[in-house]
Amino acid sequence: MPDKVLVECNFCNETHHVRQKTYENNVARNGHYVCERENGSIVGKRFKRKNPYASKGKKQCRKCSSIKLFEEFGRDKNRSDGYSAQCKECLKR
Repeated sequence: MPDKVLVECNFCNETHHVRQKTYENNVARNGHYVCERENGSIVGKRFKRKNPYASKGKKQCRKCSSIKLFEEFGRDKNRSDGYSAQCKECLKR
């Protein structure tokens, strides 16, 4: 396999066969090789972070950084969780 690299993944303990350029881009972007099972992508795309407060019905405002209930955020059907990134109070400012 020309221009392919064998990568030993520390996360899933498997060997991945990826292109040299893909591997280099992945390492340059993430600091180390991030496989798909590690919430990354072999092509080096950034992974989406999950809301750690969702189980408690809360979310962190991107502007004021305070953790508030979902009711304190406006609805946004284009976002994965269905709520705006900023709380209603910060949107008024």
